[in-house]
Amino acid sequence: YSPDSTIMASGVLDGSLQIGLWKYYNPKTNKLLSEGTFKGGKRDGTWTTYFENGKRKEIADYRDGKLFGPAKFFDESGILKREMIFQDSILVGKYIEYFGATSNILSYVDPRTVAVEGQYDKGLKTGQWVTFFEFGGIAKREFYSEGLREGPYLEYD
Repeated sequence: YSPDSTIMASGVLDGSLQIGLWKYYNPKTNKLLSEGTFKGGKRDGTWTTYFENGKRKEIADYRDGKLFGPAKFFDESGILKREMIFQDSILVGKYIEYFGATSNILSYVDPRTVAVEGQYDKGLKTGQWVTFFEFGGIAKREFYSEGLREGPYLEYD
């Protein structure tokens, strides 16, 4: 409970450890901020956070308290903005960023159009990273090795 006796979170305690499903609320508006499960006091399983308007903000998987697996981030209108993969809270694998709706001032652009695409290895950019124009054409191609830009850098108009 908050100092004014409004509920801030609900869940089960086993001694001092959080277990099972927990939900966190904004004490002023009583709107759900996040929800997910704990195992042995650590986040475990899928966690979802929300914007004040009730739309999903983030969906991420946890294992033993660390980000582990796919994570998706959304803009305030609920449109998918970024997709990435974590292993022990470190970025690995494919990364995709979309134009989204709230940051997109060009109303003719499909918010699901890919804006940036690349790969991570041990938290560092690796391989080819491509940035796209809003109409889908390639705007920029960069190459990375161990997080440093290495090799050709190409910009298109």
